[in-house]
Amino acid sequence: MSNEFLDRHIGPNQAEIDAMLSAIGCDSVEQVVARTVPESILFGNRMEVEEGLTERDSLALAKKLAGQNQLFSNFIGQGYYGTLMPTVIQRNI
Repeated sequence: MSNEFLDRHIGPNQAEIDAMLSAIGCDSVEQVVARTVPESILFGNRMEVEEGLTERDSLALAKKLAGQNQLFSNFIGQGYYGTLMPTVIQRNI
């Protein structure tokens, strides 16, 4: 299992970003955003985002959260009983 989750799933590296920026005549990604997104909808403050997780840590967190799931019975109307439908009927539906 790789710990390079971000590198495999999130876009270009710095060299690729620099090449794209030079192709469109911008010095930074922020400049691209400033030129394309209307100022009226820009969020002025930087968001505080936590550090990313490794793939191993992401899977461990997902397993921990999945372990907290609860199973509930679903009763569709009064008198509903979970029954098995014969396969001969299922084939003809």
